[in-house]
Amino acid sequence: MKGRSITIGIVFSILIQSLASVWIKMAGGAEWGTLAFFLYYTLALFFMGIYALMWQMLLEKKELSAIYFNKGLLYVFVLIWSWLIFKERMSVGQIAGICLILLGIGVSQSENV
Repeated sequence: MKGRSITIGIVFSILIQSLASVWIKMAGGAEWGTLAFFLYYTLALFFMGIYALMWQMLLEKKELSAIYFNKGLLYVFVLIWSWLIFKERMSVGQIAGICLILLGIGVSQSENV
């Protein structure tokens, strides 16, 4: 993995982790013990497992501090999923926060180019 493919891997792994959060939220809305409950939790565990494997592979290729700084994307993805899937409202403050997170990640990545 080189440069751009590592960056894509980081973003994709965080995207996968954010989807696990969606499945956990779905499981929380399902009645305990139902097929839907177990399906949602199984999907959440599957996505977390994929995320963990990807994260480990990325850590072998790049420094922890450089990779971990991108974890802020998790908040961005979760807010987007909350809005798209669960029809939750986004406040001006949350949108401003997303902009600040993306700006911070962009500034930190500019040193790694």
